[in-house]
Amino acid sequence: MLFKNKDNSKSKTFISFKVVIIALVALVAGCEEPFQPLEENDQYFYSIYGFLDATADTQWVRIMPVRETTDYSDEPIDATATLTELETGEEVIVNDSLFSMPQVAPGDALIWNFWTTFDIKPSHAYSLVVERSDGAVSKTTVNIPDDYPEPVVEGRYISLTGVNNIAEARIDWKVRDRRDDTIHLFRILQHRIKYFQDDDEYLITVYPNVDFTNEILETLEADQVDVEILDTKAVITVAGKDWIDFSELDRSIIALPQATSNIENGVGYFVGTIRKTIPFPVCVGDFGEIVSCQSIID
Repeated sequence: MLFKNKDNSKSKTFISFKVVIIALVALVAGCEEPFQPLEENDQYFYSIYGFLDATADTQWVRIMPVRETTDYSDEPIDATATLTELETGEEVIVNDSLFSMPQVAPGDALIWNFWTTFDIKPSHAYSLVVERSDGAVSKTTVNIPDDYPEPVVEGRYISLTGVNNIAEARIDWKVRDRRDDTIHLFRILQHRIKYFQDDDEYLITVYPNVDFTNEILETLEADQVDVEILDTKAVITVAGKDWIDFSELDRSIIALPQATSNIENGVGYFVGTIRKTIPFPVCVGDFGEIVSCQSIID
């Protein structure tokens, strides 16, 4: 084992970070003064969903007006989005792009995604201000977490130190289906995470054979001999102090702005992150099972 047993350790089950961002789009009722997005309001102007990633070269954030109708429009959005680094005052106007998202709603849902190549730095704070032409403003401030040491892989364990919040941990598989020589990519979320709060340490346990069998072979409807593993990597996303642990929230309130939104005069969720990608090699055991290569050495 990588860590000594401690009384204050606890297991956590993490909801996929991207699934959370998508789920928050669907606002639900259930509080004393429920928010009705399709009614006229003078309190919520924009919905803002996304994250700033200090390891990405391009930042994306979904910005939509809080509308009084479910109709989608390809008319230019009445929104100017400004991203500012608070320490230096450097700012940039974020570009808008219209996307068609048929998987979001019946028909062609039209979604405004804003993007920028503005340099995002660890340990820095940024404000995002979205302003309408009549002066109405929705805004938020996010904190990028401190940089942290590279995660360490030992067998089927991945350990992290110097972090406070894991937003997502997954294994990316690249495989080849020998039957038709096609390449397939799988992103498999890891739920089995143990957290040692006093030492800011995380221990992630990976079961590659279970993931390979249940996710990859079942999806491809293949036998193990039909699939060649080309590459496997661990991808860990650490979030800043603005992170909300959605795994500890009741699902009925996750989408309520009063419970989860950090947008002033708006709805949604915006957070700072740092992502690390490291090799997580897997091998084939004596009985054809998929295991971590360290397990064979041991």
